[in-house]
Amino acid sequence: MHTCALLDNGSANCWGQNYYGQLGDGTMTNRLTPVTVSGLSGVVTLVAGDDHTCALLADRGARCWGSNYHGQLGDGTTTDWLTPTTVSSLSGVAALTARSHTCAVLDDGSARCWGNNNFGQIGDGTAGFSSVPVAVAEPVGDGGSTCARFVSDGNYPDGTVVNPGQVFEKRWRLLNCGPASWNGYQAERISGDYGPATFPVSGAAGATIDVSATFTAPLTLGTYRATYKLRGPQGLFGDAFWVEVRVRPGPLPNATVSGRVTAADRGLGGVLITAFGSRFAFTLSAADGSYRFADMPAGNYQLTAMRLGYAFGAPKLVTLPPDAQELDFVGQAITPPPSRKIAIMVHGWQGFETDRSKYDCQIEKFVGPYQRDPSGEKADVPGWDLVGQQLTKLGYEVYLANWTTSFWYTTTAEDAARDCLAPQIASVVGDDSDGKVLLVAHSMGGLVSRAYIENADRSQHQPDVEALITLGTPHVGVNLNTLIKIVGILNPNTQLATVAICVANPGLCQLGSDAMLLFNIAHTPRHDVPYLFMGGSGGPDWLGFVNFTEGRNDGIAGFRSATGYQYQYASSIPFTGRPLHDDYLLVQGTNIVRRYSDSSHGGIPFVSKPWYADDVKVNECVASYLGHRSSLACSTMREPVLNAMPAQAPQQAIAFTPTQFGTLRSGEIITATLDLEGTEAMVLLSASDGQLSLTLTAPDGTLLTPTNAVQIVPGAQYSEPTTTGDPPIVSYRLPNPPAGRWVATIAATDVISETAYALVAALQSALTLEVERPSSVGVGQSFIIQATLRDGTTPVDGATVSVTLPTTQATHVVTLTRTAPGLYSGQLTAPAEAGPHLFTVTATGSTTTPFARQFDDLITVQASGVQRRGAAIVTPVDRDGNGRYEALELTVPYTAAIAGDYAGLATLQDASGRVIALARTQVTWAVGDHTLRFSFVGGEILASGVNGPYRVVAQIVKTEGAQLMVDEQPLVDGLNYQANDFEGASPIQRVYLPFVRRS
Repeated sequence: MHTCALLDNGSANCWGQNYYGQLGDGTMTNRLTPVTVSGLSGVVTLVAGDDHTCALLADRGARCWGSNYHGQLGDGTTTDWLTPTTVSSLSGVAALTARSHTCAVLDDGSARCWGNNNFGQIGDGTAGFSSVPVAVAEPVGDGGSTCARFVSDGNYPDGTVVNPGQVFEKRWRLLNCGPASWNGYQAERISGDYGPATFPVSGAAGATIDVSATFTAPLTLGTYRATYKLRGPQGLFGDAFWVEVRVRPGPLPNATVSGRVTAADRGLGGVLITAFGSRFAFTLSAADGSYRFADMPAGNYQLTAMRLGYAFGAPKLVTLPPDAQELDFVGQAITPPPSRKIAIMVHGWQGFETDRSKYDCQIEKFVGPYQRDPSGEKADVPGWDLVGQQLTKLGYEVYLANWTTSFWYTTTAEDAARDCLAPQIASVVGDDSDGKVLLVAHSMGGLVSRAYIENADRSQHQPDVEALITLGTPHVGVNLNTLIKIVGILNPNTQLATVAICVANPGLCQLGSDAMLLFNIAHTPRHDVPYLFMGGSGGPDWLGFVNFTEGRNDGIAGFRSATGYQYQYASSIPFTGRPLHDDYLLVQGTNIVRRYSDSSHGGIPFVSKPWYADDVKVNECVASYLGHRSSLACSTMREPVLNAMPAQAPQQAIAFTPTQFGTLRSGEIITATLDLEGTEAMVLLSASDGQLSLTLTAPDGTLLTPTNAVQIVPGAQYSEPTTTGDPPIVSYRLPNPPAGRWVATIAATDVISETAYALVAALQSALTLEVERPSSVGVGQSFIIQATLRDGTTPVDGATVSVTLPTTQATHVVTLTRTAPGLYSGQLTAPAEAGPHLFTVTATGSTTTPFARQFDDLITVQASGVQRRGAAIVTPVDRDGNGRYEALELTVPYTAAIAGDYAGLATLQDASGRVIALARTQVTWAVGDHTLRFSFVGGEILASGVNGPYRVVAQIVKTEGAQLMVDEQPLVDGLNYQANDFEGASPIQRVYLPFVRRS
C-alpha cells in the first residue's frame, strides 16, 4: 500500500498510504507524489513491509519506521514511528526483508528476526512477537530436510461444500522422509488466493506428521484451491498438498465426532469427554475407550477429556462438518494425585466497621466459623464463613485475605491488590499443588482480585491464579446517587456531605459507575484466567428505589453490573422496575461465565431471599464450575441477555429528599419535616447504635404509628429489626400518602448513651431534579453546574438550589442562579487533587405542595501529563476490496509528559449517546510524542443495526491507580456511515467455558 525508492545519494523517497507513518516524513498524511524520508542517509537497501519500512545502512546497521504494532521496527517498543528509528542491538547486516515482521541476514550467515510471530515466522521456536531482534534457531541435521511426502487428507477432501465466509480448519498428513527434523519450517502457499500465506510445520525425521491451517472460505460462489509446499533452509521442497472447496450457499449438515481414549496402550473407560462450541455436549467413553458425538451442528468445537487421576494433554480443536474421526486422547496416570488445592476468600467493602485494625492486610487460615478472638467475629457478612465451608467440602485448603477497609478509610482496589492481596497470595501459593490459587471474592473484593489478576504487567500474575469467582461484585459500578443513599442509611455516622469523602474513603467512590468506567479501561479480563461472575436479584423491598438505577439487584449491585453489563437506566422504570433497553457488555471476554439467581448481597436487613452462600443454585453452579457437579448446573441458571426486557409504559422517576443527619441522646425526642407529594414513598430512619422509634404526622394532623399505618394509608407497610444483628433501621412504605409537609417524630427509646441517625425519603414523583456537569475537569479549573427542575414537562421556578463541594481545604457552597425557566446555573472551581470528588445538589421550593430534593454526584478531576497534539485520522478498513468495511480505525497523536503504562477506551455512539461499539488499546509510553490507535470491529457496528451519524468518545487512563488523563467528549463527531457499510462477525459472544477441577 506504499512504495519507496533508493536514490543515488543514499537517501530515500516514499509515497502512497501513510496511516502509520510508513512514508517516514514525520506525518500520517497519504502522499500522491514522493516525499523524502526524514533524517535518513547512507542507505544501501530499502525494504517495505505491510505497514512499515526498513533501510540497511552503509555502516551495516538498520533503521525502520511506520507501524510497530507487533514490534516490527525492532527498537524494543510497540510505538509507531513517523520517522526512522534505529533497530536495537543489530550490526553487520548483509540483507533485510519485511512483512508484518522483519528479518536480517548477518555477515556471518546467521539470521535475526523481530515483529509478528503468530505463526512462528521469526524462527525462534516460539509463537510470541518480539520487539527486538532474536536469533533464528539453527536447523537440526546437515542443512535441513529436503524430503516431504503427502500421505492423506485429514478432513475436507477435495470438493467439500462450504458456505461463503465459513471458517474451517484443514488437516493433512505428511511424511518427513529426510534426515533432519523440521524445526522452524513453514508451509508456503505457492498458488491460490485464499488461506494463510504461510503456517508453521514441525516434526521429527522419519515421522508421519499431522499439519493443519485455518481457512476462511471466499465470499463469492465457486471452486477454490490453495496449494502449499514446505520451505526449509534449502528453500521449497517436497510434495505439494492443497485444500480444494466448493463455496455454495445453504445450511451445512450436522456431523459426527468420534475417537478413542487409551492409557498404557489399552482402552480407558469412564472418561468424561466434553465438546464446547456451537453446541455443548458431553459423553463418557465406553469400556474399550471409544466415544462418539452424533448430530453435532456445524461450527468450531473444543474437545476435552477428564478423569480423576489422569492427565490428557491439551484440548483438541475440530471444525464440523465434515465428520471427524480418530480424535483420540492418550491418558497419563498421575501418581500420586495432587494433594493440596488452595482457595483464597477476598471480602468486600467494610465501611461500617469502626475498628481501624480489624481488616489489616493479614491472611488467615479458615478453620470453620471463624473468629480472630473470643469476643469478636470477623466476617464479611453474616454467613460469609459458609463460603469457606463450601470450599472446604470441595477439597480446598481455604485462607481469608483481608485488605484495608473500615469506616475511617477504604483503599482503592488497585492499592489493596498491590499492598495486601499480592503478598498474601505469594505467602501461600507455594503450598498449592500446581502453584495456582483459586480466588473467591464478595462485593468489592472481586475488584481487588481483578486489579491483581489484570495488572498492567500482563505477565506478572498469570502463574498465581487458576480462576476467579465473584459474588455480587459491581463490575460496572453502582449509580453514585443511589450508592450514597444506601451508605447514608446503613451508616448514619458517615456525614457524607461534610467531608471530602473520595479523599477520605477512595474505595467507596471507586464503586460509583463513573469511577468503575475508568477501572474497566485500565483493567480488562485476561484470556488465560477463567472467570465466574455471579449476580443476584433478591434485593429487599425497602431498598426498592435501587431498581430505578440498577434494575433488578441484590440490594447493592444490579445483576447486570455484577455480570459485567453496563445498565442504561431510564426514567420509565417504575419503583419496582426492571431493565429496559440499551444495555451493553462492558466487561468482555469469552472465558467469563455470567449467571444470576434470586440471591441477596448480604449484610442488608429485612431480606427474604438467601444471600449467595445460602443459595442452593449458586453453590451447585460453583461446584459445577470447579468440576464437582454436572456441568449442566451452571447452564440451568439464568444468564443475562442484552435487551431482554420489553419496554414498559412510562412511569414517574425516583427522587430523594435531602438526607438529614444528627445525633440523639438516650431518651431524647426530636422532630423533622419531610415533603411528600401524594405518590408512592419510602421513609427510612437508621441509627448507629441502639434503636429509634419513628412516627409520622400527616399534613392534616393524623398520626401514623407502626400499628395503625395500614389503616391511615391503605397498603402501607412498616418494617423494623426482628433478628439480633440486624442494623437498626425502621421504614414506612406509603402508597399514595396525602401530599404536603409531614412531620417525623424520632425518639431514642432504646439507646444507651447517644446515637447518630439518618432520615431520608425516596419517592416516586413527576417532579425531577436533573444535574448536568462536565464529564471531567482539570485541576483548579472553573466549571459550570446546571440543575433543571421540572414537574412533568413544566419548568419549576422560584426554587432555592445550591451545590455543596467538600474538599480537603474547605467545604464550598454555591447558590445557583435561575438562567431560564426551570434552569439554575452556577460556577465552581475544581479541587486541587486529581481523582473523583463528591458534590451534592439540593433544591427546595413549592408547586402545589412544598418539595425538597437532593442529588449526589461525582466530578472527576483529570491528572495532567497527556495532551492531544493534532486531529484524529479516521480510516474505514476494507481488507478484501468488496466495498464494505471490516473495521473503522482512528489514529490519534498525543504527547506524554509522564512515562508509564496507559490504557484507552473509545466508544462509538449514535447521536443520542447509545453505545454502538467499543475499542480498547494498551500502550507503554516514554516521554515524548506518540500515536494511539483505536479499531472498532465492523461486525459489531453491523450487528447494532444503528445508522450514523456517529461520534467517538475516548478516555485515556494511567493504569497505575486508574487515573483519568484524557477525556475526549467527543474525539470525533459527524461520522456519516450506515450500519450496512460494515461487515464481519460481532466480537461479543456468550460462551460457557467451565473451569475443570484439577486432578
